[in-house]
Amino acid sequence: MKTSRRTVLKILGASGLTPSMALQAFDIKNNMARRIIPSTGELLPVIGLGTSRVFDANLNEKSLNPRKKIVKALLDHGGSLIENKAVIDLMQIHNLLDWKTHIKTLYDWKEKGKINYIGISHFRSNAFSQIEKIISKERIDFAQFNYSLQEREAEKRLLPLCQEKGVATLINRPFMRGKLFKAVARKKIPGWAYEYNINTWAQFFLKFILANPAVTNIIPATSDPTHMVDNLNGGVGLIPEMGLQKKMVEVVED
Repeated sequence: MKTSRRTVLKILGASGLTPSMALQAFDIKNNMARRIIPSTGELLPVIGLGTSRVFDANLNEKSLNPRKKIVKALLDHGGSLIENKAVIDLMQIHNLLDWKTHIKTLYDWKEKGKINYIGISHFRSNAFSQIEKIISKERIDFAQFNYSLQEREAEKRLLPLCQEKGVATLINRPFMRGKLFKAVARKKIPGWAYEYNINTWAQFFLKFILANPAVTNIIPATSDPTHMVDNLNGGVGLIPEMGLQKKMVEVVED
């Protein structure tokens, strides 16, 4: 995850949105679900924007235009979180690199009011045990990791631990980089899913994740503004109860 703050600021500026505007939760339709950040009680819209492999590209006018539309769609539909952009004054230690050194700096910054939240992140499930140890010992506000309908390892210990310790969660790779869509290529969305405002497979996969109450926010990455709107609608409407997750898994895997 190498997207720089400068890259995202460039996109915000080119779209006519200032960084200070991006700090606000533009809830124009006032219908996206929000969940509490445990350490402060602040409400965060449940769908954000991931940037990995999408905003890493060298930006020219041609590639910049769709990314402007993606950011605008996010803000217009009530989202407020862009990965690697401190929209809620969150600073994360990505992939746990040299975390023992960096966390001391972040504690200092937080104490001085330079940031509001401290987070850690990783994209591999084999790092979960280390994330769990850090959460148990350190004063972490956010943890970012992968969790999806077919990558459910986080359900065992990590998500329950985050809920127990009052750590907000950011979920990446909700579509397993497109693999989930291949798994349902010949399937139809079940009729009962429409009760939960699920109209596309993207929304089905996102609602599966949101069914776990330990999830605070999901950050799907996309380079398509239409897909961004589709993803944002995954945070609208009734959220399935956790017990429905098993049925949702069966729809995809049977």
